Amino acid sequence: MKKLFLLAVFFSAIATSQAQYKKASFLKKKGRTYDLGLTSRVIGGGNSVALGFNFSYGKERSNKRLFHWWDLDYTLGNKYNYNTTAKVFTGGGAFTETPIKVTGKTGSNLAWRYNLAYFLLNNGNEDNKLLPFVDLSVGLILSMQGRLDYTTSPAINSIPKKEVLPEVGGWTAGMGAGAIYRVNEGVGIKFTATYYGVLSTESKDGSNRDIFKTLPNHVGISVGAHWLLDRDN
Repeated sequence: MKKLFLLAVFFSAIATSQAQYKKASFLKKKGRTYDLGLTSRVIGGGNSVALGFNFSYGKERSNKRLFHWWDLDYTLGNKYNYNTTAKVFTGGGAFTETPIKVTGKTGSNLAWRYNLAYFLLNNGNEDNKLLPFVDLSVGLILSMQGRLDYTTSPAINSIPKKEVLPEVGGWTAGMGAGAIYRVNEGVGIKFTATYYGVLSTESKDGSNRDIFKTLPNHVGISVGAHWLLDRDN
């Protein structure tokens, strides 16, 4: 129910923002953009790189440095490992804290984001083939399969080796930079690198024991084809 409420609030905010932005010149019909490319999350902290792909739609106007886009990311799961401690039953009602190493793999996830960006050079100047920009983003992790396949070393009988957790979601906020290289008037190559702060993605098992943060703060990198339609000269 909480997840459905968050989705309702998110979509309501989107509808309101679109209604307001329709009045802005850089969101008129001309200047539609589409992107299709590969993406990755460089997570670190004992986690492997998570690979995926993304699709985006936005608006970009000549001689208007402010532009925006929506993107949808599908990212595969990633392997992870970390050190922690576990309570081991030693008999007679006694427990002892034992250091363990946990290794495993997460499930895939889907994320939807809104990005507002600013060109550092005049995009209306045809001589500027490389257009660097900075951007801010806010997004929602729509679905993350909270599947944990893990083992411990040494083996701990009280910790299951495999379990499937409820799907979890959360909000992200990001800040980054990128560039668009214009191959010609309507086709280009787009690159972005963004640092994302992530909220509300703690996974728990059936007894509400915290396992690990399914998606910690991380760097996201994407590269792909960029199409500009209905260019306004």
